[in-house]
Amino acid sequence: MSAEKKKTPAAKKKAVVKKPAAKKPVKKPASKTKPPEKKTHLVVEQYASAIRRPQTQRRTLRALGLGRIGKRRAVADCPEMRGQIRKVAHMVRIVEGDAK
Repeated sequence: MSAEKKKTPAAKKKAVVKKPAAKKPVKKPASKTKPPEKKTHLVVEQYASAIRRPQTQRRTLRALGLGRIGKRRAVADCPEMRGQIRKVAHMVRIVEGDAK
């Protein structure tokens, strides 16, 4: 046995890793939303108190820039703002005219 070479484990073969082909940018279809109307702002007036209302509604009033009865604020006419107005619809109203 001394003349025989010791058997060594075969060298590990490196696995060939194929890189994935570069992805082409996918074009998103044009959104189907309506184009914005000429009026881009809504004037919101607070007409009810935030006393004894949930904290989330008070925070929504603050986010709209309101906080006192009779205060008006011009806000952007976008879905986010309309959602905030809907959340506190029992305390605010949309008025025509300029914000004070």
